[in-house]
Amino acid sequence: MLMNRSPWGELHKMRNEVDRLFNNSFQGGKISFPFVNLYDTDIEMLMQIELPGMSKDDITVTYVDGDLKVAGNRKPFSVDGQYELIRNERSTGAFERSYKLPVTVLNDRITADFANGVLTIKLPKAEEAKTKKIDVKVN
Repeated sequence: MLMNRSPWGELHKMRNEVDRLFNNSFQGGKISFPFVNLYDTDIEMLMQIELPGMSKDDITVTYVDGDLKVAGNRKPFSVDGQYELIRNERSTGAFERSYKLPVTVLNDRITADFANGVLTIKLPKAEEAKTKKIDVKVN
């Protein structure tokens, strides 16, 4: 027996599932993850983490045995009491995220800078993690 399937119905189901997953990420107004980009070169890795509305005093960065941990607490906005909140899409609260780095880094040379709501962490690679060019000999 053949069933008629609507591509629009399938698309609607997929959208609902994505919406459900996204909404579950911010349950209870807590931040479950900040958005991260990770870049790589031969000599270092660079991580950029979006943390809008936060100050450097709200953020903690630690590195232990190959694990980089970023934690923080985004405080709620405060506005004049004459305004009534109609819509709230901005998450607040504590978050913590750990990243297992794929290479060995020089922990005493890690730097973290915070500007315009973006935390940039530079992770210099240890010598054994750097890309090495191997000369090919012809016999």
